[in-house]
Amino acid sequence: MQDTANVAIYLPRSLSFPAFLVFVLFIFFGIGFLFFMRGDCIQAIVLEKSGVTDIRAATVVDLIYAILL
Repeated sequence: MQDTANVAIYLPRSLSFPAFLVFVLFIFFGIGFLFFMRGDCIQAIVLEKSGVTDIRAATVVDLIYAILL
């Protein structure tokens, strides 16, 4: 629900029905694909990055990620 709200914030305030339908179908199939793949790619990255021992390196990574966003 939160991810959908984060995506929807970038949509225009008024959408035609076809545009809304395209948005809903895109999100539905995108999340469905992630569930189908059981989040394998995302889970692999999380497991790889969860063993951080140097908090300074993690802070730098977080800072770069924030700048990119």
